[in-house]
Amino acid sequence: MFASITGKEGFGYQFEKIRNAVAHTNESNVHAATQLGLNILEQKYAEFEQEMDAAGELPDWAYDLATYRHAIEVLRGYFTGNTRGLTERDARIYYHYLETEHEQFCAIAQEIVAEINREKGGGLNMPKSPKQPLFTYAEDWHNNACINGFHPEHWAYSEGYRQAAKLLIAHVDATGCDQDTLVYPMVFLYRHHVELMLKRIISTALDLVERPERYKQKTDNHNLNTLWPLARSLVMDIDKTFPRDNYATLDAVVKAFIDADERATAFRYAQNRTGEPSLTGMPYINTRHFGEMMSKASYELDCMDSHLLHLLCLLNEMRSDWGYEP
Repeated sequence: MFASITGKEGFGYQFEKIRNAVAHTNESNVHAATQLGLNILEQKYAEFEQEMDAAGELPDWAYDLATYRHAIEVLRGYFTGNTRGLTERDARIYYHYLETEHEQFCAIAQEIVAEINREKGGGLNMPKSPKQPLFTYAEDWHNNACINGFHPEHWAYSEGYRQAAKLLIAHVDATGCDQDTLVYPMVFLYRHHVELMLKRIISTALDLVERPERYKQKTDNHNLNTLWPLARSLVMDIDKTFPRDNYATLDAVVKAFIDADERATAFRYAQNRTGEPSLTGMPYINTRHFGEMMSKASYELDCMDSHLLHLLCLLNEMRSDWGYEP
């Protein structure tokens, strides 16, 4: 039942052709998007509508299916003449609607089948997933991530968030796609990288200063407005010759994060605690420019961190020579 949209082959190929044509509207991509993408969707959803009718569920979903057909027609019109005058951004929104709504329809179909199965006492059996742990080892060794393994924990975490952000930025730059959705995780990932690096710098610096008790901090603090001034003052206390130019970009980046997302929630949640939209007054973020700025700021963090680790190494060598035990 509902094999029209829930078959094993899926619609990944069709959505890929549509997505490519939205990003690069040339004759070849448009042909693939209409003939191999939208036409197949239209055909399969006509079959799905008949299946819903046979199951007695069509009245509940007729409006949603009609809206889905309308979105297909709008995108087809965009590719063939664009008489509505849609922009590329409009087309991306319609594409995103088709893809996400398709996932919803698949979930609805599975729920209906499960309900029928319960009512008939197991007459229609949905395939059951084998019981297995979520976090496990498998034979494809190259996909097995080592947890608490070869790298120091603090480095693995901060570097992991940085690499993930860079991969998302590179994907958008290479494909011209998904920027409107990936921008949220890429900004949050880089922000969290900055937070972790600052906490690491503070931890190292506190081992270097003569009176660490002078510096009070909350270990669970996520506020860059307190972490960055603390890290900066510690570094300058340890080495007053440390050039300010060495963290100029980082200073600007942290200020921008504080102004836009002081509580570290705006890029994680669409609304704040009072129900108001997050990120009001920020219509665009150029992900390439953001990535370039963050790459410079991240490099400055690395330099600051390496400098402190070098000083700590020298101090520990001196303590060893003196037979000092803290």
